[in-house]
Amino acid sequence: MEQTDQFNIVLADSQFLICESLKMLIQNSDQYRFAGSADNLYNLNILLNSADIDLLITDFNLIDYSGFENLKKITEDFPQTHILILTNQVTRNELNELARIGIKNLIYKTADPEEIFAAMDSAIRNKKYYSDEVLELLFENNQLPNVAAEPGYLTPAEIKIVKLITSGL
Repeated sequence: MEQTDQFNIVLADSQFLICESLKMLIQNSDQYRFAGSADNLYNLNILLNSADIDLLITDFNLIDYSGFENLKKITEDFPQTHILILTNQVTRNELNELARIGIKNLIYKTADPEEIFAAMDSAIRNKKYYSDEVLELLFENNQLPNVAAEPGYLTPAEIKIVKLITSGL
């Protein structure tokens, strides 16, 4: 890939400040090109149909998706478009449902720019990326058989190692 190649990014979120902040980050990057934003499903479909979009960054809680079926339809209708979920909160059930439909990149809106770019890069390269908060949710109360009765929490170093493994390193 040449340095001049850029990936087309679309944002789908109804929070104005989040969209403007992400737009600014993307526009100041040499690797990514801001291709538009939408605050509802109708406008998102127009954007997805208007160009080859490499990455959709969305919050499934803040767009008028009808459950996860709309996200599944996007993955089916636009298989070349990868999806990164950027949200304030997610439950274990929602995480399982996202994984079921093939979405394996999720970070919280508290992420710093480096983590946002790392998650974008992982999503575009079809690698998994979960923020520390999501990894904690994944491992919370997961007791393995033959393990001591007290469930433990991962240390920050252990979480980093798990993140590196999930990103293919």
